[in-house]
Amino acid sequence: NKLSKTNIIHSNRDQAMRYRIRIIIIAYLLAFSSVSIAREWSTAAEQQAIYLKHLQYEYRNRELAYLGMSKAAKFSAKSDQAPFYQAYYELEQLNQKIYGPMKNTLGVDYRPNWFMRNGLHLLTYLGWHSVSAQQLVDMIAPNIPRLKEMEALSSPRHKPFFYYVVVQKQAQLEASRAVLEGDWESGAKVLRDFVEKYRRLDPDAPV
Repeated sequence: NKLSKTNIIHSNRDQAMRYRIRIIIIAYLLAFSSVSIAREWSTAAEQQAIYLKHLQYEYRNRELAYLGMSKAAKFSAKSDQAPFYQAYYELEQLNQKIYGPMKNTLGVDYRPNWFMRNGLHLLTYLGWHSVSAQQLVDMIAPNIPRLKEMEALSSPRHKPFFYYVVVQKQAQLEASRAVLEGDWESGAKVLRDFVEKYRRLDPDAPV
């Protein structure tokens, strides 16, 4: 009887120990899962913030570039740079056509105020002739990795638009480098070819 009672006691202790171990394992797994989920949520929130920051920056850039290039094309009309700035302006016209309908879809917009518009007008009037092709390359090149990151973070259904966002910037860079290697007309040709390619895809594009 004593032996039987001893065995029962040991058996109960073993069961209690196994139960506690299971509880510890379950608690650990739940804690680990909670940390993993929290990290995933945090990462997703950070990626969304990066995406929105790039998106707002790009829409601001395109609006200001459209205004700036419209003035540069006008002011440079009788210079060697005229073909380049006219082609650049035509690219920004195309960008307006393509970016515009996506504003509501993406929930983003940028409208330069009076001060910005007039300040840009004055800066373009005073400075268009002093901007070198190397300066254009230096301004454009750093934007491409940011746009590629934005494309990677974008919704799958919006990928065609963000692909265009990247390639139009690459065309700007290629055109600026063509000026460095040749002349302003060489850069203009790169931009005209790009615009013509996408005009054929979208006959309503205003170019």
